[in-house]
Amino acid sequence: MNFKQALDNLYVLIALGGFIATIFGYVNPLLKQKIAKEKNLRVKSRYELLDQWAENAVAQMSALSDMIGQDKKAEAMRMVNSQLQKNNINIDVEHVSAAVEKAVQQLALAGGNHQNDNIVDTTQQVLDHLDAPEVPDEEPAKEA
Repeated sequence: MNFKQALDNLYVLIALGGFIATIFGYVNPLLKQKIAKEKNLRVKSRYELLDQWAENAVAQMSALSDMIGQDKKAEAMRMVNSQLQKNNINIDVEHVSAAVEKAVQQLALAGGNHQNDNIVDTTQQVLDHLDAPEVPDEEPAKEA
């Protein structure tokens, strides 16, 4: 191999390295953005599911006249936590409590107890969305 061939090979390697660096510079941010968006959708889906389960539990508890308010809330929270554990979804107690309180307020605004008319099951729709590969539960990523 003479000097000219070695120099030509070096130019090819430099050009190839620049091309790869350019592609990586564009692809890496796009991948990070895609991952952040998917994580946000999963977090949102989990909290939508939490709200739905809380609404269902509160609607069921509102039909019971033999329990007082705090006992109904505790039972509703137990029901929601049971659903979360059953579906392997980790949401802290404060958020569960807030979701139950929100459901109580919504039921009160809707006119109170209509027996089980308020119970809707959208569990499977949300769980289908959650079947994507798990991204660690840190804080929800912000879109750029």
